Amino acid sequence: LHHLDAALFGRGTVGPHLHSVLWLCALVASAALVFRRVLAAGAAAIALLLFVVDDGHALATIWIANRNALVAGTLSTLGLLLHLRWRESGDGWAAPASAACFAGALLAGEAALGGVAYLFAYELLSAKGSASSRLRAAAPVVCITAGWLAVYKWLGYGAASSTMYVDPFAQPSEWLANAVLRVPVLLGALTVGLPADAWTVSAQARGILAVAGLLGTGAVAMVVRSAWPTLDSDMRRHVKWLAAGAALAVLPVTSIFPSSRLLVLPSLGSAAVLAIVLQHLWRERGLSAKRFALSSFGALLVLFHGVLAPASWLGFTFLLKAGEARADRIQTALHEELDPATVPLQRVVTLWSDPFGFMTTGAQWRLRTGVDPRAWWVLSTAPGDQVFTRTGPGTLELELAQGRLLQSDTETGFRPPTRALGLGDRITLGTGLSVDIIAADAQGIQRVRFTFDAPLEDPSLVLLEWREGVLRRLTPPAIGTRWTLTPPPLL
Repeated sequence: LHHLDAALFGRGTVGPHLHSVLWLCALVASAALVFRRVLAAGAAAIALLLFVVDDGHALATIWIANRNALVAGTLSTLGLLLHLRWRESGDGWAAPASAACFAGALLAGEAALGGVAYLFAYELLSAKGSASSRLRAAAPVVCITAGWLAVYKWLGYGAASSTMYVDPFAQPSEWLANAVLRVPVLLGALTVGLPADAWTVSAQARGILAVAGLLGTGAVAMVVRSAWPTLDSDMRRHVKWLAAGAALAVLPVTSIFPSSRLLVLPSLGSAAVLAIVLQHLWRERGLSAKRFALSSFGALLVLFHGVLAPASWLGFTFLLKAGEARADRIQTALHEELDPATVPLQRVVTLWSDPFGFMTTGAQWRLRTGVDPRAWWVLSTAPGDQVFTRTGPGTLELELAQGRLLQSDTETGFRPPTRALGLGDRITLGTGLSVDIIAADAQGIQRVRFTFDAPLEDPSLVLLEWREGVLRRLTPPAIGTRWTLTPPPLL
């Protein structure tokens, strides 16, 4: 689909954004059909409204690179709708159509596993018929998923050796350890609008987020239990699998750190559950202490899901636009510092970079100029002041003013503790750089030495550092010089 964007719109962004909006519309339409089929009219309308404004859809729509979540979500939801049509209405043609939709969803992205989770929950908890008939009904999609997973692993897709992305098959113990905190945070985002993206802001707050998620999910579950006797048997049957499916759909996305953008498919079931909750709380409103508490809880749910969630669309848009403007400033400065005619013969050395610049600056340079340097090395992404010392013609040493190297989320995302480096270890890159660990203690790495295959003044090396919010060429200082690089604000 991105190739299609390029063919139709070139490097313009308006067309690709409209393309993503079309997928969002298709997702909403598919969800509307599911809600209409399984919920009463009032609950279906509320669920659809909550689903439309859910902040979990914002980044997937605004960020073109995350469109795959919309594609996987749309095809999965269509697959569920067709599966329901087959199982509930007996339309035989819908069975192969459903399987085809799930196959397409899995090709779009791993997020489609959440759709498979809903189908599994439906057949396990709510489908009519014997256990054997339900097993046979689930078998086509289960087999497709198993085949997809086998090919996925055989071809080497997915991430490995990272604390940011944890493979539950290759790293089961690490995945479970992460899930203890990540699952409650994501459930809290679904139920009470917990800001899952706050996970990346403060490592110290993650435990608080997880506890808040558990408490919020528990509160919603208690209201559902109170509302249960007021639902007819068919509504109960469907709410049961939607709630279980939403919870199960969270599990595949706990392989990465919590973020609202992971909740495109889990929000399908949570919207239905919240619709039941809000309807019940409205009916139970009153001035007694108990009813006032319930009404207050309902008002909070409306605030978080009905007001703050749609407002977050504007927030995410602002952040991405600010990031785009920052990237443009960086690229403009780089065009002043680097010559596309000579860059293919040079190695570019960025002394420090934030995570976003680390991942995108080189790629954006390639996209805009069509040329690559021989190498593009980023010496550090650690937070805090970076203390550099030039110790020789072609050597730099780095330590942090506070803390240790290779301990932040960004750093362990590329070098996990299970592959930690220690005193005396050396990493050698074939393009002319070796890295030695020259000081370490029980807390971690204190100092590293970077040894280049040429003096820093050699034309084949270009050193870049941050000045005034952009990357500028650094004139190599004299041997023995020690200086501190203070990372600039992210935006």
